[in-house]
Amino acid sequence: MRKWFMRFLFLLALPLLPFGASAAQEIGTVWNLVQRTCGPTGNEMKPHPDADMIRASHKVQFAALKQPLDVPIHPDFGKESVKLHIGDRLRGVIDDYLLVSDGDYAEYSGAIVVTHLPSAMDTREKIFERVRQLQGDLSRRNRVPVMVSTMFGRFGDGLEMIVPGRLAGYCFPTAEFQMAPAAPFRTVGISRFAVIDRRLVEYAMVLKWTGPDDETAMRRYARDAMDRFWDPSISPASARLP
Repeated sequence: MRKWFMRFLFLLALPLLPFGASAAQEIGTVWNLVQRTCGPTGNEMKPHPDADMIRASHKVQFAALKQPLDVPIHPDFGKESVKLHIGDRLRGVIDDYLLVSDGDYAEYSGAIVVTHLPSAMDTREKIFERVRQLQGDLSRRNRVPVMVSTMFGRFGDGLEMIVPGRLAGYCFPTAEFQMAPAAPFRTVGISRFAVIDRRLVEYAMVLKWTGPDDETAMRRYARDAMDRFWDPSISPASARLP
């Protein structure tokens, strides 16, 4: 009887989770992605030498930044797979990636991208103007209406972009938009852009949407989930499906 009662008290002490979240949300495997392709094959990955430390601390230190960043936990996953890909030059700049997926070989639906910028991009205003141009180009090429709005958040002034119907992908989030064919959309993409230590940092995520066919509610849910994604100190109870 005493054993049952102690277990009951333990269950009462567990934090309440938002609808759709899992008590098992944690970091699973951690990989060094040596070669990245935009498909399920041709990727070369090795166990990351700091995997145990990353799992224990939930932090990653990018060489380009002064302070470590929190490893984001995707609300749709139980135990996520984390891959680090450093020094990518496919876009003509240097990108450092932290990518998260629901399994070692699944498409990516969460990311942090740290972009090393040319010396001419020396102000936040110039950097954000370039972000608007790049996302506008993607929007036109993919015929997807995209609105990039200003915001203020964890890292000061920033930009936010929400794309209903965006899908996960192996080149997410810095390639062409992968989109669901038609509404009503069951996924939503959200990105936030900040400038940290003179680097452009994008936090990006694709979320499942099981709520009503209500874009306002979908956007609100995406924003609440992203608040937690880029700042784990925020209670996950804020991100609830209606």
